[in-house]
Amino acid sequence: MSGVLAQMQLGPSGSSRKQGASSWLLVHLIQLLPNGYYDRMLTDHNKQFCNMPKRYGLALKEQIVEQVPLSAVDVKLDGIIHA
Repeated sequence: MSGVLAQMQLGPSGSSRKQGASSWLLVHLIQLLPNGYYDRMLTDHNKQFCNMPKRYGLALKEQIVEQVPLSAVDVKLDGIIHA
């Protein structure tokens, strides 16, 4: 399922259509999906397309901290956009 999600984009009328590898991913930094969902999705995407999209997180300024503990399976973000 994650490989399909990474390949879907909206068509002209809002319908979805399958495409190639994603070049970027924008995610919210509030946990709404199960632990490790984006890490697994990105790992699957990398295996399927042999590339990793640019990864940016959306956050509120109250969520910004100096350091976040990472595990060996965590995929790092390229940046954070905050308001």
